[in-house]
Amino acid sequence: MNLSIFLPYVVLSIIGLIMVFTASSYRAISEGNDVSYYVVRQLVFMGVGFAVAMLIYRLRVTVFRSQAFKKLAIAVISLALVFVLFFGEEINGAKGWIDLYVISIQPIEFAKPVLILLLADYFSRYQKDFAQNPGWKGFFRVLGRHPLVPAAILVWLGIAVLLPDIGGFGLLLVIASLMVLGSGISSKVVKVLSGLAVAAYAVLVLGARLANHLGWSSDNYQVQRLLSFVNPFPEAQGIGHQLVNSYYALKGGGLFGRGLGNSVQKLGYLPEAHNDFIMAIVGEELGLVGLIFILGLYFYLTLYLYYRAQKARSVYIQMLLIGLASYFLIQAVINLGGVTGLLPITGITFPFISYGGSSILTSAIMVGLALSAVRADQNRV
Repeated sequence: MNLSIFLPYVVLSIIGLIMVFTASSYRAISEGNDVSYYVVRQLVFMGVGFAVAMLIYRLRVTVFRSQAFKKLAIAVISLALVFVLFFGEEINGAKGWIDLYVISIQPIEFAKPVLILLLADYFSRYQKDFAQNPGWKGFFRVLGRHPLVPAAILVWLGIAVLLPDIGGFGLLLVIASLMVLGSGISSKVVKVLSGLAVAAYAVLVLGARLANHLGWSSDNYQVQRLLSFVNPFPEAQGIGHQLVNSYYALKGGGLFGRGLGNSVQKLGYLPEAHNDFIMAIVGEELGLVGLIFILGLYFYLTLYLYYRAQKARSVYIQMLLIGLASYFLIQAVINLGGVTGLLPITGITFPFISYGGSSILTSAIMVGLALSAVRADQNRV
């Protein structure tokens, strides 16, 4: 068992459980539930997630390279995403959930580890093909010869846009782009993808500023969230409510925080205090010091995975660890960007800390894969 992966996972999960309890207590009571309603559910999610992580750790990582697994995973994720597109439960303007009565699950969450597994296998399996076909023409020539995986991923990205799940779309796209970068298959492709990413962010910010300046609005909740991040204060009683109260929470926490359980913003002022915006509550109750500790532990895990990827003796293990590290990095960046107003609010959770069954299970799957990959690399002769 690699403790550099396992211990941060356990410590962050425990901190997350504590923060879910303090952030959700007021909401639970106001909904007529017991004060521990959300934290008990989170504990169940964590228990199941831990069991799944340990099961994956015990499996040989090569199991996920089999044709049977890949075809089954593509079929299950694709069918689940098509189902939510037409019949999904709508929450906050996006039809991303399947209601199983006991729990609502987000198929897009489980698409993340599957995408990483598929691309790790794809780039390692066809590494020579990419090397022999440099440049854009060669890149697309290889994709055309082996179309199943890229076609499936394009379908998933398209469905994410249609739901609409902008956060899920962005996360899948950036992870895939970073894995292309890590594969080293084409510097030209990487440069173009990087340029497109920067251009997309610039267009997003400038477009939102222009829309606000012209007074343009939309009834779509997701679009409203995109517009509000540029300047939320004119809509502090409306769509800017979340971000403004997130600012108040972070400002109120100062250096050492108000103290555990003493948040003001969780008392009905900050929606999703236990979920998307839990890091704002962390900042309010534990202060900058608490945030630095949690982020330090979290980014230690992320950087360690990149380090292990660099040292990996197998291209597949290297690509898998790059994908897993990129997931943790980008998920945190998008969440923190939304909480601080540097990025649009997209509904992306903070791994291990935020409330949510799908998020907890997905993060646990990633940890299990990381443990299995590192063990396989260490045992490789």
